[in-house]
Amino acid sequence: MTRTNHRARPAFGLLSRAWIGLIAMIAGGFVVSAALDRPTPPRVVVLAEMQLPNRAPEPVRIAKADLSSAAERFAPPPLLDARQAGEETFADDRAPTVIAPSPPPAPRVKPETRAAQPAQKVDVVAAKPAPRIAILLAGLGLDPDLTEQAIRLAPPEVAFSFVPYGAKTGEWAAAAAARGHETGVELPMEAKRIPAETLGPAVLLTGRPPKDNLKRLDWMLSRSDAFTFATPYLGDAFRTNAAAMAPIAARLEQRNLAFLEDPNPAESAAPAVYSGTRAPYRRIDMVLTDVSAESLRALEKQAVENGFMLVKAPASVQGIAAIRTWAAGLPARGVVLTPPSHLVEAAERSI
Repeated sequence: MTRTNHRARPAFGLLSRAWIGLIAMIAGGFVVSAALDRPTPPRVVVLAEMQLPNRAPEPVRIAKADLSSAAERFAPPPLLDARQAGEETFADDRAPTVIAPSPPPAPRVKPETRAAQPAQKVDVVAAKPAPRIAILLAGLGLDPDLTEQAIRLAPPEVAFSFVPYGAKTGEWAAAAAARGHETGVELPMEAKRIPAETLGPAVLLTGRPPKDNLKRLDWMLSRSDAFTFATPYLGDAFRTNAAAMAPIAARLEQRNLAFLEDPNPAESAAPAVYSGTRAPYRRIDMVLTDVSAESLRALEKQAVENGFMLVKAPASVQGIAAIRTWAAGLPARGVVLTPPSHLVEAAERSI
């Protein structure tokens, strides 16, 4: 007789129930996953159909305004008669006829005034030209502060002459020309009582061959393209020598540069040399050794008497300030401050 082990059944029952639960869980997962993966059908929303009216809307009625009074107010004026307007009139289809306007009626004149009246005499007096003054400030280019003040403060009609030995002569001359000043170069020339070696290596000497003087002259003229004239520095010995001056005048004529010569010495050969050339030349009327309010008033008085004055003066801080103050009152006194070139042109026209 076989004996059954009743103690093993509970274990088998528990195990079987565990497997059944596990299988149920797996099956449930597949069901849930399939439910999630199934696409949801779109929700259909049915809108009620709008009922449109079967008849067209009635037009908006605007009350008709009475415009008769407005038409009367804004009616254009009647057209002018063609005879009054001088326009073309068209009588038919042929060419138009132009009717000129009627002449105005003659003015009524009293019988006693019909006789011709004698013409009245009018005295015409030629206007006297205003006195003109030209000032040339010399010695610029060596002192930077003085040169800068002259360019910045002096009236633009005042001309400047620059020493050729300045390190920035070309730059200063260009800056002055940009502000309206006429600029030139000072030519050191042999003097009677001044040693030649004190006038620098470019001094023009009577004992040098002309080609050597021209070489030095060309170097001095090359310091700036803004130069419009040349003026001597000393030179009472050189300028009295016609043979030495002639090549200098010819070279300045080639460069179209004016020569503004000092008034001394009186026996200068420059006027005779320049008379045979077409180069612009002008003798300076006066050299002011000191520029002050008093000397400028005396200069103005002389210009009023002579009609013009060309003066040369050494540049200085006090002189620049005096010229600036004095020049501001010239228009009220009927005196004109003018560049030297204007007086040079006037001198050439008078020859």
